[in-house]
Amino acid sequence: MFLTKNYCYIDQNKTGTVYVNNLLKSFNKSYYHKHHQLPSKEIIDNEKIIKFATIRSPHSWYVSLWSYGCLRKRNSGTYSNLTKLRPFGGYGDVNNKPFAFFKKNMNYIKLKLNYDTDQLYSDPDNILMFRKWLKIVLSDEFAPIVNYPLYHSNLYRHCGLYSKELIKVYFTNHDINKARIDFPLGLSEFLENNCYINDFILLDYLDSNLMSFFEKYNFHLNQSLPKSKRLNVSSKKYNIYDKETYEMVLKKEKIMLNYLLKNWSINFLDNRSKYEE
Repeated sequence: MFLTKNYCYIDQNKTGTVYVNNLLKSFNKSYYHKHHQLPSKEIIDNEKIIKFATIRSPHSWYVSLWSYGCLRKRNSGTYSNLTKLRPFGGYGDVNNKPFAFFKKNMNYIKLKLNYDTDQLYSDPDNILMFRKWLKIVLSDEFAPIVNYPLYHSNLYRHCGLYSKELIKVYFTNHDINKARIDFPLGLSEFLENNCYINDFILLDYLDSNLMSFFEKYNFHLNQSLPKSKRLNVSSKKYNIYDKETYEMVLKKEKIMLNYLLKNWSINFLDNRSKYEE
C-alpha cells in the first residue's frame, strides 16, 4: 500500500507493484508505504482518498505466478503448497482442523504420487511444464493443496486463484483469509456490491495508463515519468498457452472477467488468437 493524503495505491502481487511504488516514491516527499498491506476501513471509507490499483489479465497473471515460483521458489506460497508437505500450515482459520489436516495431507500424497511437482518448477522457459502446472492449479481435484482457504470456502467451485486474490485485496465484506465466505446472493452479486476501488490501471501500456490516471484526478500534473526499468512484469507471451489451457482460464475466472468487463470496461476476453494453435 502506498498512501498519501490524496490517494492510496493498493499493490496486489504480480501487478507491476515494484515499478509503480518506486514511481510514486519519486513523486512524493511525504507518504506511507508498506508493500502489499491492505488499507484500513478508515481509508476505504474516506471518500477524499482515491483508491486505485493495477490489474492484469488472468492469463498473464498465471504465467507470472508460475515464473516467480520457478525463479524464487521458497518465496512463492503456491510453490511451497505444491512441492512441500506442510502438515501444520496453510489452512487458514478453519473450524474443523482435524478434517482439514486429513483432507489437505491426503490430497498432497495423491498429488505427489501422480506428479513430480518439483519438475513443474524446474525451467521457466518450459511451456509444457507450465501447462501441466496450470491444469493442477485450476483443478477442483487438487484445490485443497493449491489453496486450502479457497477450497474450504467452496469459492474454488466458482473461480480460481486469480479471482480469489482480487477478492481478497480489492473487495470488502468477506473472510477469505479465515477460510470462510458467505455469498448468499452468489459471487456475481457480491462483486457488484463490494469493490472499494475507484480506478483500475491496466498493466498493458502501464506508463501511458498511469499518466492518464494522474491527469484524470489532477495528480502530479507537472511531473514526468522517470526512465527506469519496469520490474515484476512477465515478458511471457500468450503462446505459452494452447487452446485447452487458454480456455480453462477463461472458464475458471468467468464470473470475475464478466464483472470487470461490465463494470470497468476491462476486456480480458479478446486475446483468443494469441495462444498457440
